[in-house]
Amino acid sequence: MQICSHLVPSLKLIINSFLTVQIFLFFVDDIVIVMKYIYLSEYASFNKSRVIIKNILYICQYKFNTIMQELIKEITLDTIKSRHSVRRYTEEPLSEEHNNILKEIVDKCNASGNFNMQLITDEPNAFGKSFFARYGKFYNVRNYICLIGPKAKETEERLGYYGEIVVLKAQQLGINSCWCGLSYSKSNAIFKINDGEKLYALIALGYGENQGVQHKSKSPDKISSDIASSPEWYLEGIEAALLGPSAVNQQKFHFRYINDNRVAVSTDWGFYNKTDIGIAKLHFEIGSQKEISWI
Repeated sequence: MQICSHLVPSLKLIINSFLTVQIFLFFVDDIVIVMKYIYLSEYASFNKSRVIIKNILYICQYKFNTIMQELIKEITLDTIKSRHSVRRYTEEPLSEEHNNILKEIVDKCNASGNFNMQLITDEPNAFGKSFFARYGKFYNVRNYICLIGPKAKETEERLGYYGEIVVLKAQQLGINSCWCGLSYSKSNAIFKINDGEKLYALIALGYGENQGVQHKSKSPDKISSDIASSPEWYLEGIEAALLGPSAVNQQKFHFRYINDNRVAVSTDWGFYNKTDIGIAKLHFEIGSQKEISWI
């Protein structure tokens, strides 16, 4: 069916309003409804249609935030406690069911966070042809997630947060993982990157030869000086944050209770310290079971 000419500018405006193709595709049904409304109503005028387009974007964002909140609520403290970094994997490929579930989770994270994360499966060279992977004792890594996002100062932290969502959801499926900052060959990894984007890290995935071991952690008072005077949920958040992966186990983040649900977080200088903060924030939210207002 030929699109009426006066709808073309409105359609272009809607598409350009979405940050990623994933978001546009995810809300395509809502967009079709809007276009029908614009066509049938007095809003056929391009200028007037901007108002309703803006409103539908707000609705789509609210709808997607709700989906992400439900996704996070499914992750329990037990999942955090059971998940440890695994570097050695079996020959077993990801099942079709697990592959499809992971793709869906990655798509949701991309749409929500404006990322270009990519799930790569059955590809041995990114780790197999890397000296650092051998040095880091990685073995038989054939699946990984490329953490790709905009070149912006906040992207690394946000990728830490969203990447850990994928890691914990994978753990619930029985899929092991390991965050990788340097232990892979970028030239041998398979990914597509757009202008203005950057590859920040990889996450190795697969069925582990073992379930890993719990890493050593700092005590809560080492990353927060106000434990004694803070509410119980705050301590539970701190303990969950300390269970998360951290680059070379640095755990250089610091938390401070402000009031109500307001919490401040900062970090010392260190490799991938911003990624660590993103991971720690997610763990804190899950452990505290609070909607945190971050400072």
